[in-house]
Amino acid sequence: MPTFRNYQVTRVLGEGAMGIVYLAKDQTGRNVAIKSLKNFDTSDSFRDHFMREMHIYQNLIHPNLVIPFEVESDPPFIVMEYVDGKPLAKALTDGIRFELTAIAQILEQIGDGLTYVHQLGVIHGDLNPQNIMLARNHEGSLLVKILDFGIAKTEGSYVPFGQRPKKPPKSAAREGAYGTPGYIAPELFTTHKLDFRSDIFSFGVIAHELITGQSPFSAPVPWRTLNRPKIQEVTPTFVAIMDKALNEDPNARYDTAMELASALEDLFKESEFHEMLVELSSSHGNDFALRPEYTTQDILKWELDSEHLLNG
Repeated sequence: MPTFRNYQVTRVLGEGAMGIVYLAKDQTGRNVAIKSLKNFDTSDSFRDHFMREMHIYQNLIHPNLVIPFEVESDPPFIVMEYVDGKPLAKALTDGIRFELTAIAQILEQIGDGLTYVHQLGVIHGDLNPQNIMLARNHEGSLLVKILDFGIAKTEGSYVPFGQRPKKPPKSAAREGAYGTPGYIAPELFTTHKLDFRSDIFSFGVIAHELITGQSPFSAPVPWRTLNRPKIQEVTPTFVAIMDKALNEDPNARYDTAMELASALEDLFKESEFHEMLVELSSSHGNDFALRPEYTTQDILKWELDSEHLLNG
């Protein structure tokens, strides 16, 4: 295990192509997460990319984002809050079907976190269920944390913490299309222009998957199917929201993450939406993905011990 000043590394939490995240303890015995480069002797471009991510992280202070504690440049690493939870991706692959109130809470918190970073001129660029953690706050209630801002930020529009936010960023070019198949926006495979509406597209895919239990795209290679998402016809309002959020043209999508979150909030208030989900659930039996089943407390129980949460 590598050594970091004043921190005792315990184990590896996860790793990607460039970085690796360790569980460690600080001098007070508190658990923290330390993200560093896999190889400190890596190319200058990788180091620059990593340093850019660290500078983004250190100024993002929001309840639905991982809290940064310390940034070091030689060797480069960042110390962050350790989130004791499970990724939303794990819940989806485990077949967990969330009760509608729980889904609404998850989507609301994702929307809050995205709205905050967009106002600061930051784009996530790889919003997907693996980068969304389900955990508890200090009161024991459900808490959503958005992870991993390692892909991009918008040049010239980033606003450090404490300064006045500007309008959301318009676009930032990058080399190639990076992101997670099934959630990445279509424009990243053509113009390679990343902007806040790319995050809105990813947010829409997650919302569809949480509500219906199914991705709107039938294949894991999204750029072959993005022109024809298969939106579940739950209600006309639901279809209209998904049509707008998943539009191939970024200019036709919601202008802000807050607008999409607000539209979803109104959707959950509609009695027709609730009734249709119940009707579809009963008509398809116990295996149908739309059946609302697990409440917020069930999520927290699963978060602590998913092996013992029955899928009914």
